[in-house]
Amino acid sequence: MKKRKTILIVGGGFGGVRCALELARKTRASDCRIILLSDKPHFEYTPSLYKVATGRSPLEVCIPLREIFNRTKVDVCVETVTEVRTSEKQVFGASGLRYSYDFLVLGLGSETDFLGIPGIEQAALKFKTLTDALRLNWHMADLFEKVRSYSPLDQTVPAAQIVVIGGGYTGIELAGAIAVHARDKLRRFGFDSSLIRVNIVEASSRIMPSLPHRVSRSIVCRLNRLGVIITTDRPIKAEDVESSDFFRGAVAEKTLVFTAGTCINKVYKRIEGLVFDKRGRVVVDRFLRARGLRDVFVIGDAAAVRWSGMAQTALYDGRYTARVIAASLSRRRKNAYRPAKPASITPVGHGWAAAVFSRVIVYGFLGFFVRELADLRFFLSILPASRAISVWRSARKVDINNNDNSYTYMDTMKKAQWVLRIAVAGEFIGHGVFALGVKAGWIKYFTALGLSSGFAESALPIIGVIDIAVALLVLIKPVRIALLWMALWGFWTALLRPIGGDPIWDFVERFANWGAPLALLVLIGFPKKLKEWFQ
Repeated sequence: MKKRKTILIVGGGFGGVRCALELARKTRASDCRIILLSDKPHFEYTPSLYKVATGRSPLEVCIPLREIFNRTKVDVCVETVTEVRTSEKQVFGASGLRYSYDFLVLGLGSETDFLGIPGIEQAALKFKTLTDALRLNWHMADLFEKVRSYSPLDQTVPAAQIVVIGGGYTGIELAGAIAVHARDKLRRFGFDSSLIRVNIVEASSRIMPSLPHRVSRSIVCRLNRLGVIITTDRPIKAEDVESSDFFRGAVAEKTLVFTAGTCINKVYKRIEGLVFDKRGRVVVDRFLRARGLRDVFVIGDAAAVRWSGMAQTALYDGRYTARVIAASLSRRRKNAYRPAKPASITPVGHGWAAAVFSRVIVYGFLGFFVRELADLRFFLSILPASRAISVWRSARKVDINNNDNSYTYMDTMKKAQWVLRIAVAGEFIGHGVFALGVKAGWIKYFTALGLSSGFAESALPIIGVIDIAVALLVLIKPVRIALLWMALWGFWTALLRPIGGDPIWDFVERFANWGAPLALLVLIGFPKKLKEWFQ
């Protein structure tokens, strides 16, 4: 009888979770046992940490691993790894347990690196994990309470200044979110928005140096509109922590948030047999195996590959490694590692993002909407549809600061809903008017289904009345069952084009016929109870 292999995945981040799910799909329980070791009982969706820092619900960021791996053959163990002995094929945990393996996947991720700057670790807040985001949120809540004690008439100097160190993805997203959050809070208190100042300090010559210059310039313009002050070519020094020049003058409250440096998890240094490059990352071969170790794979931030450090790269690494291991188990040919360049979507305050897809660049609300859909797509890939949508919507409804009801995001979503309602209604009213006029070109679609032209001439006016009535209903109140009907009916009428002999592109061109009502239904939310379909 063939021996059952043990696949041990260390790390419950993007790469580890994707690798475990993919292995569960591509292997048989009789062939292998899959064990995931994570130092936390939950997965953290780090791209949304900035939302938690500004008062949104942590439910979108924190997803229990047991939910992700429910009804799979993956065994999840909450364990902090302390040592790995590759010569013995054993992993040691803080609990005292030992874990043996046949294949080992290392996806321990990265941690904050304060770049050896004296005093910065004690003076600045980190921003890498959910705990860091919650700590920053509590600090912000305390800061706003202090600002409320100031007289609105005494605003000769800023009451507070928040300096975000690092002009990369994390720093830009966080600074934009804080600027919008602070502006809305101050307006509600009756203060001028300049009372809290947000700065970004970047050591390079421009922010977002990894993106094209024009994208960087657009992000700068957006930040300037939000009132964020940007300083470039300014490496942080030890004396800057208390310097009034660094904080641009005297302020009552000073806050430093450090987002400028990361390094691979320190556990990697305690793993025997690993080879590191000049940047401290683990050297891997063309199958993502650690150099010289044929049964040890390194994925995510620690792997010395192009585009490491990005969530999309970690997801690709996890999926690829699962396929390599599955191929090894079945003795099939393995393909070499060739990742595609990941897309980049950078939100800068609610309702605006810069999205870069190779040569296609999208800005503004459309970019922000694409980012929201990307988040939803990820949740759908790890959770059942109803739960994924619930998690996706959770951060859009709840404010974890009980003394405040954040409305900026909801305001944006209401505008988006109205845009879609008008678009959907306009589409179906136009469709209905054509049907009432018994458009001759539509009769062929009935005959393609085996129905007579006489039947078509009788049915089209009825269809027209229904289309117009449903469109008016959606304008008045977007009832879910009406939106579902519009999505299905729009899909069917678009599908009739190729059925009736038109080119397939006629179907593709009419994507909005059913895509718009479906998007509106997703924004409003799928119901949990049957009666909610009719509300």
